[in-house]
Amino acid sequence: RGQFVGRLQLASDAQRATATLNATAEPLQLVNSADGTIAWNEPKVDLATVAAYTNADDQLQLSSINLTGKTVKMEGSGVVEQLKTAGLVSSDLTITYDAAELGRLLAFYLGPNIQITGANQATLAATGRLYSVNAGINAPALPQTWNATSSDNHSLGIPGGLVSTQPQAPNELAHWSRRWQLKTATGWSAANVFGLPIGHAQVVADIHDGQAEFQPLQLAVGPGGKVSLTPRVLLDANPQILEIAPGQVISNVTISPEVSDRMLKYAAPIVAGAARTEGSFSFFLNGAQIPLRQPKTGKLDGRLTVHNLAVTPGPMIQDIANLIKQVDALSKNGQNIGQNLSDNLNQGLGNINQGLGSILGAVSPQKPAAAEPIKGITMSEKAIDVTVAEGRVYHKNLEFLIDDVPVRSNGSVGFDETLNIVIEVPIQQKWVGSKPALQSLVGQVIQIPVAGTFAKPQVDNRAVGNFVTQAAQQAAGGIIGEEINKAFDKILKPR
Repeated sequence: RGQFVGRLQLASDAQRATATLNATAEPLQLVNSADGTIAWNEPKVDLATVAAYTNADDQLQLSSINLTGKTVKMEGSGVVEQLKTAGLVSSDLTITYDAAELGRLLAFYLGPNIQITGANQATLAATGRLYSVNAGINAPALPQTWNATSSDNHSLGIPGGLVSTQPQAPNELAHWSRRWQLKTATGWSAANVFGLPIGHAQVVADIHDGQAEFQPLQLAVGPGGKVSLTPRVLLDANPQILEIAPGQVISNVTISPEVSDRMLKYAAPIVAGAARTEGSFSFFLNGAQIPLRQPKTGKLDGRLTVHNLAVTPGPMIQDIANLIKQVDALSKNGQNIGQNLSDNLNQGLGNINQGLGSILGAVSPQKPAAAEPIKGITMSEKAIDVTVAEGRVYHKNLEFLIDDVPVRSNGSVGFDETLNIVIEVPIQQKWVGSKPALQSLVGQVIQIPVAGTFAKPQVDNRAVGNFVTQAAQQAAGGIIGEEINKAFDKILKPR
């Protein structure tokens, strides 16, 4: 969005015409047509070039192209062959840009988790066709811009000799990325992508046949880590899509608190809010399709492997750990339940009613002993299935240890940090001890739903209460039967 105002100086004879252009735009803006937000703003842009047209060979030569703005500068030259008929363009440009401004432009499309610094120059070689393939010599086609229609060109005052007065069929209006071939190269000295500290890189892309293909990227990440990407962008798709080739895209990257908070917590919520993290991770990608304008609606599927993770728990896992510790404390408080029941029942059949009341009181949930602080969460070479769809990251079979208790997590985390997770905790042998009536509980799973957000997790502790109730009922039934049999044996035993 913007308007160039300037001066065009013309000179011509029978063989040659020359135009010297000097113009200024205040401002020049790149605007998202979907919602009107400004992606890139140049307060002032100056454009200068000299164009020379030679009648004999129908050629337009552009020299000394110079575009200068606050954050970008472009220099180069170009030529247009067969200007009246095909409009075959060839140009070479050098672009110098403000790396911080490019980072802000990337953030506009990809969010604030993409940051680049350092190198700030790119080269661009472009060849293409100004007009439609089916245009004849006597009926030059409508010059195409990325979004313009024929009415747009008339309103912009494009000379009538270059505008077809006949409407063209839609199949003649090829997308610009199918009529142009561009090769560009740029890079950076350092970058940060979702908390990953990435070193120097060179980025080379070819645009042709409706897509932008990138040469494979081999990026060093921190000490010993690596990211390997082969991306391409489908430019003539609606919407435009970023695809990443399947393969091992992340290898042995160190897990830091920043990586955990900005990226890893969506696939492995147990690292959310961790004050201390150790270990590394890798990721194998099965496939990814990410709309450029709405990346959070993209789809991704792969497998995350965590190598030797050790973290101090954040608020959500600490709440779950406290529940587990309470169950453990309850089991320790209940070690003498059997002896209490025996004492009550040994009074004989005449006191069974009284004994039953004592039994039920003995196996009712008691106030737990104070839970010991959790030491930490650990994982060792565990693979997690990860899927991204509809703005949420789904994980399956996330297995880890809270101290020495095995725990499993399944569910999803939204990019808005909302939680929909189920934590599964199998009943441990040590929690039921040697009581025969409770042995059937060992291995059964307590399912603990977790909702809310990372900032305010809502851990549903009713599952633990249900387990305690079930344990009490089984203990009561088993111990009642056992102790009544003992009482009968004493009464009926021959003297």
